[in-house]
Amino acid sequence: AVKEKKPIFVLDVKKDPRYMYPQIAEKEGLCSMLAVPMIVKDKVIGVLNIYTSEPYEFKDEEIKIIQTIANQAALAIENTRLFEELVVTKEALETKKLVDRAKALLMKHKSMSEEEAHRFLQKKSMDLRKPIKEIASAIILAFEE
Repeated sequence: AVKEKKPIFVLDVKKDPRYMYPQIAEKEGLCSMLAVPMIVKDKVIGVLNIYTSEPYEFKDEEIKIIQTIANQAALAIENTRLFEELVVTKEALETKKLVDRAKALLMKHKSMSEEEAHRFLQKKSMDLRKPIKEIASAIILAFEE
């Protein structure tokens, strides 16, 4: 399903050499399988496997419906991934802004170079075992009061 980017049907997974886990299929009572790729932007991000306990030939209409479900699931997964990426990027930007502001205050009030100010923030962060964002916020509060 992944290589071809199209659904693959297997009438009996216990007898088909393409199926990698015939012992598990036997133990779980699996027989027929339909493997449907989950596609986003022409890229397969997963496979939705549908199993039956008896031999069953999936009809074209059923395959189309399952492909639609797989594509919707793929979109939901991709949207979640993109949202998480956005949150991480936003957090990193906020941290960078705070660190830059704290460095500027250290440079102004403590006559440090930018590199010295950055090292100071890093060292305090490590020594106190606190995120650099917290250290930067504390410095901003201390100097801006």
